[in-house]
Amino acid sequence: MVVDLSEKVGLKPFGEEITQEIAKSILNHLKLESGPHFSAANISLAYYGLGILRLLNCRFEDVKWVGESILKCEDLQGGFNITPHSRFRTLEYTYEATEALRWLGLTPRSPRNHVRFILGCQNANGGFRRSLFSGISTLKDTFYAVGALRNLSLA
Repeated sequence: MVVDLSEKVGLKPFGEEITQEIAKSILNHLKLESGPHFSAANISLAYYGLGILRLLNCRFEDVKWVGESILKCEDLQGGFNITPHSRFRTLEYTYEATEALRWLGLTPRSPRNHVRFILGCQNANGGFRRSLFSGISTLKDTFYAVGALRNLSLA
């Protein structure tokens, strides 16, 4: 939040050395295991971590493995799960995944199915609920739905 607020008000409070330390710390927190095939701990951590790296103007060439980890959470029937082995697709995970993939210049494998999933979360009042199963429309979930649909633009 400090990095985001600083960027929004036009402050550059961090020098190169501190920026590199923040980036290094974020990358270490994203890693679930060490070795040649890193895996992001979960979609939300990947999204927020990449968001901070983006605000710090860090290059994404060295973090393509995060995108590969996010794609492992993709449900080919539509939506994203928080981790590869979970089975609870939600709008927030779908938004976070599609936004992070957009930042990395990557695309999901099943964009049309993700659009169907998102539209399946729409209630009769026009708003969106968190998942397919049930729930009330919220402004937050509607934001996630609209943002994910923008990220999945098939045009």
